[in-house]
Amino acid sequence: MKISDFSTEFEKKVREAKRQFLLEGFAIIPEVWNIPSLDKVLHALEEVIASAHADPVKWSEYVLWQKDIPIAQLNGIPESKMRDAFSQIYIFGDIAMHHFELRNIILSPYCIAVAQHILGEEVICHFSNFTGRAARIGACCQWHRDWPNSYCSTRDGFQIRLMICLDGMKSGQGATRVIPGSQHWDNARFKSWQRHKWPLEAMGKALLCPPGSLVVLGPTIVHGAEGNRSSKARRNLIAQWGRKRDTLCMQSVESLTGYIPQCPHFFTNI
Repeated sequence: MKISDFSTEFEKKVREAKRQFLLEGFAIIPEVWNIPSLDKVLHALEEVIASAHADPVKWSEYVLWQKDIPIAQLNGIPESKMRDAFSQIYIFGDIAMHHFELRNIILSPYCIAVAQHILGEEVICHFSNFTGRAARIGACCQWHRDWPNSYCSTRDGFQIRLMICLDGMKSGQGATRVIPGSQHWDNARFKSWQRHKWPLEAMGKALLCPPGSLVVLGPTIVHGAEGNRSSKARRNLIAQWGRKRDTLCMQSVESLTGYIPQCPHFFTNI
């Protein structure tokens, strides 16, 4: 797909997303993918997840189960449902490696165009994963920033996370929440704010969007997610992108680490 193949509507959405990103440290691009496209991706994801459940030892290198995360992230789940909660996948690493449909959507021209437009130049992919919030028993994620992190960071923080929202995100579904303006805080202010242990449900803004939307998170926007107590799962595919010219510090190399798009997808006058 060439840049001329993008619709005027999509180009307009991306331009608006960059304006929002520069102002607020995050952006939402609604309904990038339609439901038939998502169905193929969800089927592929379900195949991979089923394989992990069938042979957890084989997949232990990639899967972080809810039983292995801090118990505080499971607060609010009834004791009667805790065994089921423990058996849910929280993060599935290097998800693009495990099915071509998952790789294809993560490396979609739409994602590449957004990454390049937001960062303003040629980009490189760092890693991918699946993050899940299971229906009724999905874990929460405490307030944090994505940069710096111990797994994969650029030296100077020029990186973004793209979240492909397969189920969309609704209130009560474990939607990502952000603290608008926190991208401008220095580290001392962030650490001071973090010590208050602010409750997830009482702070910030929930990033609500329909299925097939793309959410952009800046490296220093403070964000988290409530536990999912709704009847619908919240499943996201995530990839981190950075500028091609930046130094990358990474704990382990993934299948997409170092991927450089062959054909730039720049819009004019970025």
